[in-house]
Amino acid sequence: MKTKNIIFFTSLFLFAGIGELFFSYPAPTYNPFDDVFNVSRERLVKEGCIEDIIECGYVNITKDFGDGISMYYQFFGDEKIIQAKGMFIEIDTLWNNDDFEDGKLIDNRKRQFDSLKIDFNAIKRKLKKFDVDILSVQKSKYDFVLDVNVMYKSYQKEFDLEIRTHEGVRFLELFYSKPKSQKTWQEYSDDLKIYFIDLLGLYHY
Repeated sequence: MKTKNIIFFTSLFLFAGIGELFFSYPAPTYNPFDDVFNVSRERLVKEGCIEDIIECGYVNITKDFGDGISMYYQFFGDEKIIQAKGMFIEIDTLWNNDDFEDGKLIDNRKRQFDSLKIDFNAIKRKLKKFDVDILSVQKSKYDFVLDVNVMYKSYQKEFDLEIRTHEGVRFLELFYSKPKSQKTWQEYSDDLKIYFIDLLGLYHY
């Protein structure tokens, strides 16, 4: 009986491994507006994306499209599961050395820069390559955040765009967290493995 159980559990682990092999990750879409989050981290790196460690242990793996646009997939540490994705859209270059005091940008000047008008016609042109059209833009209740309604293919979606500045460049950041309802094959496989490890522990005792 014990041998049969060992064979049974071994078969389940093999099934999980084979499933992960044959139900492989789809090719990256490099589109922050779609709902595709099941992407291989290793493939992103192999295709020339750049790993950038950010705050709190998160890692952005970024593709630069040129024309002031870059898109990233976000992971936690060395995990393989995407937590979120987003993009940066450069607006303009703002300041020079006269805007600095003791090497730091003067706060009131930064606030003036962040409040400058944005040429959304230029932003619209940049987003066309992602099959996106901006329908409306409104100020959010939060400072330097815009509520944007877009048409992606035949679907309307709402996103927040944060106005940010870094090293003299003003840009918009879109951040799209993975919906909790979505799970990759890897996540289901891991859940399956944990479940049967627990069963093995109960059987052992």
